[in-house]
Amino acid sequence: MAGAGDRRGYNQPIGERIFHWGWMRRIILVAVVVCWVGSAGQSTASPSEQVPSPAGQVIEVKFRDSAEVRGSSATGFTAVDSQALEEINLLVSLSDAGAVEPLVAGISQNKVSSLSDKAQDKSGKPTPDMSSWYRFLLPAGADTGTALELVRASPIVSSASMAPEAVPPPTTPDFSLSQLHLDPAPVGTDTEWARANEPRARGGGVKVVDLEYYW
Repeated sequence: MAGAGDRRGYNQPIGERIFHWGWMRRIILVAVVVCWVGSAGQSTASPSEQVPSPAGQVIEVKFRDSAEVRGSSATGFTAVDSQALEEINLLVSLSDAGAVEPLVAGISQNKVSSLSDKAQDKSGKPTPDMSSWYRFLLPAGADTGTALELVRASPIVSSASMAPEAVPPPTTPDFSLSQLHLDPAPVGTDTEWARANEPRARGGGVKVVDLEYYW
């Protein structure tokens, strides 16, 4: 008798899981999308059914570590087997992503995995492997809701969500009226006088030697 972990196929090899239920879920989801598009001329879609991407949004995707997804849409992908590789290429196509790239940029994914292993060895605690995180860059006007559901339905995807939009930095208030330390004593240190009358206050004739060792 199969154990509890076998009831839904989680202990099967990743290739078998993709073949048995990954494609079935994908076919059902695509069929639903096709039916919805066919009925769009008869009824108006609500905002929750279709969310257009205004200026190109990003889906952050965590692939399952067992899929061993590496590379990018620009350089080509590699995966644990041919079926997993076919799945990632299918995701890129169905989601209409303009580009798919590692979330951690400027460093090779092998280096990222190596750093994760070292951190786990030193801490003795599980450490997330950031080499499995990716960014799906959607074009402006893309249906983000449908793209997100397609990505989430994939058997090689652990999690997926829309990347938060950047918040503009706040404007720093003008605190100059509160900076009384420049005023004459007893309020401040009379720094304004020193700046105007003492050349050394601005570094004139002053030599600085910085000796540092083993902080």
